[in-house]
Amino acid sequence: MIETGDRPSNATDLRNALTRELVIKKAEARREYKGHFGAAEYYRKSHKRLGSIAVILGIIAGSGFLAEATNLVSGLRFIPSLLTLVAACLTGLITYSKYSELSALHYQSGQKWEQLRDQYQSLFLKVSTATDDSELKAVFDEFEAISTARAKTRQASIPIPGWLFRRHERILDKTDEPLSGEE
Repeated sequence: MIETGDRPSNATDLRNALTRELVIKKAEARREYKGHFGAAEYYRKSHKRLGSIAVILGIIAGSGFLAEATNLVSGLRFIPSLLTLVAACLTGLITYSKYSELSALHYQSGQKWEQLRDQYQSLFLKVSTATDDSELKAVFDEFEAISTARAKTRQASIPIPGWLFRRHERILDKTDEPLSGEE
């Protein structure tokens, strides 16, 4: 692993070390951005589903038809109150869980990781086309700058819950996107 400031001495070692690191970092960035986009989608869908159910239950509980129907059968008078209670609980859960906010934060983090992945891909191509030591050194300097941006992105990213990350990791394992850098 190349640490910041630790530059291999000759061009061949530098090219091999950069290539190896870029493949690893690109794969990591890919996992992160896909995980964040998956988490954003999960929270967006959860917000929409729970919100829809709460609205439908609220409409049913508040409708005059249900009140009239329960007056005809004396044993069912608790149903409007029960539906109102369930709708209020769902609304409270949505508000407390902040699904829409979590979705937006994960989407933003996913975008940052996707940009890093694209930058690593660009560097990978530069390494493969570099013809002399000065070009490789320039690529290494760019690699160090991106590594600093990566550290800031990692620190600023909202964590993905472990269960949700494992769920999306299984999905990633089934995809056949190449990780070697040749896309």
